[in-house]
Amino acid sequence: MGRESEGGVPLSPYKPASIDLTTTPYGGSPSLKFRTCLRAASLPLIFALTSMLVVLTTLSLQPPGTLNTILAFLNPFYQPSSSSSISDWPTVHLQQSTTEAYATFLSDIGLDPIYLLQTRLLLFQIKHDRLTADPMRDFVVLTTPNVPVEIEDQLREEGAVVIRRPFVLGMPGEAADLGDNIRWKDQYSKLNIFNLTQYERILYLDSDTILTRSLEGIWTEEAAWPKYGLASVGVDEEVAQRPGKLDGSEFNGGFWLARPSEDLFTALLKQEDYDPFYLEQALLNHYFSWTGDAPWTALKPEWNTIHPTEHDLVEGVATLHGHFWELDADDQLGDFWLTTIGRMERYWMEKETHSRG
Repeated sequence: MGRESEGGVPLSPYKPASIDLTTTPYGGSPSLKFRTCLRAASLPLIFALTSMLVVLTTLSLQPPGTLNTILAFLNPFYQPSSSSSISDWPTVHLQQSTTEAYATFLSDIGLDPIYLLQTRLLLFQIKHDRLTADPMRDFVVLTTPNVPVEIEDQLREEGAVVIRRPFVLGMPGEAADLGDNIRWKDQYSKLNIFNLTQYERILYLDSDTILTRSLEGIWTEEAAWPKYGLASVGVDEEVAQRPGKLDGSEFNGGFWLARPSEDLFTALLKQEDYDPFYLEQALLNHYFSWTGDAPWTALKPEWNTIHPTEHDLVEGVATLHGHFWELDADDQLGDFWLTTIGRMERYWMEKETHSRG
């Protein structure tokens, strides 16, 4: 499992001991000298914040939490006392975006119960974990009719916007022998995301994705307004950095930013001339091909990688896409995944404890 900070809180960000934590974007406590300088520089801000906290308390507007957690939010290197807990992490009241959302897809969990855990983990990281959260945007879980209502209710209680849509049927390959992929035929239902026109933009992530940092910066990139409705990261990182070359590079079907519209949704459902073995991923790469009429827009490769390595974790790639449950616990990626799960479960346990108290 992961290491622990001075306060006993597991450190989800994993950094090998040989890495200089004062220069890396995602690590544990920096050197004492660096922390001392940073805290000294933060004194004026801390004084102002303390005064503000008194005013908020007087007005009965103070959000739940302690001064330690507010200081920790302002200063990521602040080390709270051993009494602080995950449930004390600050609730940040920001202007909620009604036009942008994150989304994932959940279908028959009876086939793979691990994907319910992964959906909950992604929800926790985006909505609640102070190290990776972007709380001002919705987190949508698109479900199909075979997901139990009780599961949908649990996801809503944990902060998701659950949207149930019917299966997308009659697509290429539906009656074909797809071998091992036969169990994933409902993946075409993922296309319903393109018809969620209540949102102007949606960042889709497969549920077997884990975050190393917040994704809020992606929304301000020029590429996040794709001309033809979809932006993504190329499977081949070298090609992904050359978006001007229409060489037919494929993008990762587990990470893309879409601009929903009814016309685009209808056009996708009409696609036929492609190899359907990879289902909706093959369809999307066919429709948004760089050699076609609606080429996808390339996002920076730092936002996502599929089949991640320890190097991707150390370098701070924002999202890692893979089957982490198949890794050994002593593997850096496996340890990172298990530690993050521990952080999530501790968060919800402490929330429940506080609600009873």
